Amino acid sequence: MEKTSRSGSASTAGIFAAPFTETIGIGPKDYARTVRLQRAVRNAATLADWGRIAAAAGYYDQSHLITDFRALVGLTPGAFLKRASDRPFP
Repeated sequence: MEKTSRSGSASTAGIFAAPFTETIGIGPKDYARTVRLQRAVRNAATLADWGRIAAAAGYYDQSHLITDFRALVGLTPGAFLKRASDRPFP
């Protein structure tokens, strides 16, 4: 059954999501979530306050950043940065 919006036309999100997923390999929401997390990791190199890092990356608040971090990386942001700093650079 085709998804329809309140106006009765096909859902724009549904029309966009299928080709996006076929091309990129993940859905648009997961892609946006990954890009936002990458932005937060880059910001962590120059900012020390996780609240500011979260805001600069586009998260609603620090707790949303930490939730995404744990879900996508499997570590808290602090644990991730500690592991990254313990590894020697080539």
